[in-house]
Amino acid sequence: MQFSQKNAKIFMHVDGDAFFASCEQATNMQWRGKPIAVGRERGIVTAISYEAKALGVRRPMSQTALSREFPQVALLASDYRKYELFSERMKSIVRRYVSDISEGSIDECFADVSSVTTWSDVRGFAKALQEELCIKLGLTISIGVGPTMTIAKIASGFKKPRGLTIVTPENLDMLNSVSLRKVPGIGGRTEQKLAEQGILTIGNLLALAPHEIERRYNKPLVELAYELRGTSVRGIEARENAQSVSSIQAFMEPIIAFAPLLTEFSRNIERVCRKLRTQHARMHAVTIGYKAFPDIHTLVTYTIKCPSPTNDPGTIMQLAEEALHAMYRKGVRYRAVYVGTHGMLESAAQQKLFTTAEDETEEKRNTLNDVVDTLMYRSGGLPLERASSLRPKQTRSEEDTGTPLLKIPHSNKILNIPYLGTIQ
Repeated sequence: MQFSQKNAKIFMHVDGDAFFASCEQATNMQWRGKPIAVGRERGIVTAISYEAKALGVRRPMSQTALSREFPQVALLASDYRKYELFSERMKSIVRRYVSDISEGSIDECFADVSSVTTWSDVRGFAKALQEELCIKLGLTISIGVGPTMTIAKIASGFKKPRGLTIVTPENLDMLNSVSLRKVPGIGGRTEQKLAEQGILTIGNLLALAPHEIERRYNKPLVELAYELRGTSVRGIEARENAQSVSSIQAFMEPIIAFAPLLTEFSRNIERVCRKLRTQHARMHAVTIGYKAFPDIHTLVTYTIKCPSPTNDPGTIMQLAEEALHAMYRKGVRYRAVYVGTHGMLESAAQQKLFTTAEDETEEKRNTLNDVVDTLMYRSGGLPLERASSLRPKQTRSEEDTGTPLLKIPHSNKILNIPYLGTIQ
């Protein structure tokens, strides 16, 4: 297996520090600088602030153990809607610096910045991005830069929080002492097998000749070794190659009433359509679905064919609402909603000899979407929602009378994002 080092790329990994806990601290003054953890609705610690880590709090500690050993640490309920908004805004800001990114998980993304900077200038480029992210999000971000995606991800973890580490093709030796446990793609079983062979660090692995690694190990580990040597094997996936876009949103508390459930579908449809527009794509069909108690692991879905390819949330909502009325069951405690696309294709302007009323309506919708996308872009990802996404309150007769998902009172608040930027 041969990989060329010609035209070496520059990859960047952007990573939110203690992301869930940091989002809570960014939106609530009382938690800033305080030890907190997230995961109260599950009864275990799922995320930890740096202040709590310094005390010795670890995952997955039970709520009982946390209260007994660290009574000064507040355990908060997860707010995935909030984390999604911060994630969308973070990635929107990154896209202002480089168009094509790979989103990774909710708190991270990769970018190939080879076309917008050089090795001699990349530190200033990354520093400017990091400063804007920290100011506009109100939380800390770590960035790693390297000649491969694997090295960039390792580098982002070097100096957390708010670290900036650059590993150039000339200083790859700085990785030699890094434990294989910190290498993305090496799981516990692989780490154990390598340890039995005396291979504990990146330096130990790369001490083997490439042909020896190819003889001993499977393709994923061989490719990983090339990445660690500075030869890029795993690139940013081209947006046009994406086959689908989907979003699933879990609720902190079960939803019973139809109107709030419809609102959550509206939000998810907006999110999916926004992703389609960033990829200059449209969908032929949409699948909507939900998870509900007691079988919260089963996803019930329904697929709707679009009359014509679209990426407009208003059009999809009109199609989805009728199906949702048919799917909705009174008294059911809904846990999550799902929206996914099918038959994606690249958007293209179509020339028509005659303009119909439907064409004029579509043009107005496209104009509205362009305005929304422009506002979000200029404001660094400021979340904008349609009126259909404003969640109504459940009436007393519609409230959940069963066991709540959360054991504490909770009320959603508008995010207090510190700096929204200037829209000109």
